[in-house]
Amino acid sequence: MAIAAGWTDFRSRRIPNWLTVSGLLAGIAVNTALFGWAGLKAGLLGVVVGLGLLLPFVLLRSLGAEGRATMLEMPQFGVSSSAVRERAAAGRPLRYLVPEPVARFIEEKGIYA
Repeated sequence: MAIAAGWTDFRSRRIPNWLTVSGLLAGIAVNTALFGWAGLKAGLLGVVVGLGLLLPFVLLRSLGAEGRATMLEMPQFGVSSSAVRERAAAGRPLRYLVPEPVARFIEEKGIYA
């Protein structure tokens, strides 16, 4: 189902509601099959919590849900987390690799040292 959603999103830049709802129902069914009544209750509780947290934003149209995604151009950074860890461990500066507050936090807490 995730592959179908990914392919649909890639081709049309949207994931239809029928696919989202069928995924929700399949998740509840699998949870119920694996864990019985406890799985059903946990699945339904997850639906209630998820809808309770996100539905207000969808209704206010502040979360998207217009059926389209916006693609933004961003520069690519050739920096890996391994390079950041290695530089921090060696005591070398992290300037321009991570935001200044992050570099300060890593240095102050002695992370990767």
